[in-house]
Amino acid sequence: MDYQYALRFETGERRGEVVPILVDAAAGGVFTVGRRPGNSLQVTDGSVSGQHAEVAISAAGVTLRDLGSTNGTLVGGQKVSEAPLQHLGQFALGAVEFTLLDQREDAPAPGGFGGDELMLEDPDELVLEEPAAAPMPTRRPAPAPARTQTPAPAMTAAPAPASLELEMGEDEEDSLVITADDLARSRKSSKLGPLLVVVLAAVGAGAWWWTGQKSGEGAGRSAASLAVAAVPGNLIRTGYSFEKSEGWTVDETLAAFWDPSRAARRSGRNGIRAELFGGDLAVIASDPIRLTSASRSVEAVAQVRGDADTAARLGLRFTGSGEGSPSVTVWSKALAGSDDWSELLLRGVAPRGLDRVSVVLRGEGRGAPSPGDDSGGAEPASLDVDDVALVPSDAAGLSLREYEEWSMAVVGMDAGGEALAVAFSALDGPKVSSLRIHSTGTSHDCIALALAGDGGAWELTPAEAGELVLRAEGELVSAGLATLGASGYVAHGTSFELSEARDLLLGADSGLVRISSSEPLRYSSKPSGDDAVLRASVPAGVTLTVQVEFSDERVQAERLALQAAELRKRGNRGAALSTWQTLLNTVPFDARLVDRAIVAQAELGAEARASLKELLGELERARYFGLSGLFEEKLGHALALAKEYEGSGEAEEQFLQLAGEIKTELAGLLGDSDRYERVRLEGISTVLKNDGALDLVKRVDDYASDLGSPGAGATGRAGATGSAGDTESAGNTGEVEQR
Repeated sequence: MDYQYALRFETGERRGEVVPILVDAAAGGVFTVGRRPGNSLQVTDGSVSGQHAEVAISAAGVTLRDLGSTNGTLVGGQKVSEAPLQHLGQFALGAVEFTLLDQREDAPAPGGFGGDELMLEDPDELVLEEPAAAPMPTRRPAPAPARTQTPAPAMTAAPAPASLELEMGEDEEDSLVITADDLARSRKSSKLGPLLVVVLAAVGAGAWWWTGQKSGEGAGRSAASLAVAAVPGNLIRTGYSFEKSEGWTVDETLAAFWDPSRAARRSGRNGIRAELFGGDLAVIASDPIRLTSASRSVEAVAQVRGDADTAARLGLRFTGSGEGSPSVTVWSKALAGSDDWSELLLRGVAPRGLDRVSVVLRGEGRGAPSPGDDSGGAEPASLDVDDVALVPSDAAGLSLREYEEWSMAVVGMDAGGEALAVAFSALDGPKVSSLRIHSTGTSHDCIALALAGDGGAWELTPAEAGELVLRAEGELVSAGLATLGASGYVAHGTSFELSEARDLLLGADSGLVRISSSEPLRYSSKPSGDDAVLRASVPAGVTLTVQVEFSDERVQAERLALQAAELRKRGNRGAALSTWQTLLNTVPFDARLVDRAIVAQAELGAEARASLKELLGELERARYFGLSGLFEEKLGHALALAKEYEGSGEAEEQFLQLAGEIKTELAGLLGDSDRYERVRLEGISTVLKNDGALDLVKRVDDYASDLGSPGAGATGRAGATGSAGDTESAGNTGEVEQR
């Protein structure tokens, strides 16, 4: 699109670059400038804030507005919150200088900031911001005053020195260095004697820098308070007091950053500060530090202060050196911001197989959320951290608890000596990389765990109700994930919802972990890469037992397997099924026997279904012929199968149900036959009465009464058949039929 206005860099590596302001003036466009991605113009200089300023374009002209930056927006050497800009108007964002160009006018070629000099207000307050492209910014010297554009007489310049260092105090590690390249650029852009100008600029900048170091946060801070005290045994060699940029990495995916700041220092020149609205997070981590066998137990400490609407956490992140090694992070309890410096402490032990640790700092905003562009002057809350140390710890509560190849490590312990999280390892690496109880409704506040037990069974009792959060490594869950509860043994994938159980089983054989609770819990699981994260609500007073030794239970499982096989061989299929189910529901701790039980149950179930299908086919044939004798035969078969599968549960119930159906149909069949016979005998009796054959009438009536009531069983029917035979043997059948 066409544009009217542009910005030209006057300092830094981009000096002379012209950036169009591509906004619609008619619509009241806004052009933002800042260090973070997402701005209309991203400037990665360390003195520029994440979102530093905006240039508003309207029909009335151009307006420059500061967006609450750390180092301020300067026009004419003065800090401003808002100011109009004209063609060739000059301003500075931190230490970066710009000129506004109106394309309707003739813009001169770039040749410096353009003013007589740039005067910084309160130069000791210039704070280096975090570069977007680097973990931590390297502190840069303040810009020297702009050179005066005064013609100088022609002269032959002396050879420029390779470098010129100005001597300063011991605290001034980052001395201002003037290089030959600086002098060469100076000769091209100024008509004064280049060497004289550069030396004067260097002296001015050095004096400004020295004043800033000594002034600190204002009057009242002595030079002695700025000394950085060495911490004996500190494993963080570089940057523990944030005097240098090395050694730390900022998480730039979050809403807020940790930035170096003089205003945040407790000692030395710098601390780090996070500016936080409600819901904002800022995370920074030290470079991984290799642990030795003598320093697997460590203690991290940081000094924190901040506004009331902030909180800080200290974290320990344990990792390994191998490819695909798991990462275990545990957090301290939150420390709310206060005006005074407070100590935040966290202890932990690296789980077996993990030999590196990083200290992680997490800032949390707890006030009102960011109001966005219509901020109305709303300010974020500040949180400061300085003087971070990591030292070996020999705290008794951090000692590893071991059983054969298994170990339990307390990966997080607070200042009061209470365990916050544990991990379980076997052989050369973590299996359950973290087990902790979160306060209900939170994601990082851990509840203290009381630890007890040994010999391959460890007890964990949370101090209050909360949510169990357990991370099982992929190698463990791929070997098996199951629950034991009212529904018996249930195998799961890595994703399932709300299975109520007293036991959670992870892994198999020598890598099996059983987590039992003193009352049933409702578990759910979600995959996280190859791993699984399991959760369950834990009521107050519940104790968790983590078991990794199963020798007695496996002996019991072997006996049950032998018993089930013998019962099946004898034809007691129901008892065999029941015994295999007992193995699964009580001692499913041998993967080989669990597989045998599942296969045997499947085979016995298939045999029961085949017998049921065959019996149903025979019953259909009996129905077709309508013969009571066939129905009586199938009834006996169904009852025999029910006896064979007695105790099996579902199979036994199916055969008993079918036997009941056969009885009902047989009773109906016999009932219809009896009704027909009574009607026939009543007709015969009437004929005999008319003929006066009273003896025959009595015998026919006696036979009819022997048939019993409608719906009589098979026994009654058999009796009736016998009586009918007697009637026919009386020798009067032909006479009766003739009449």
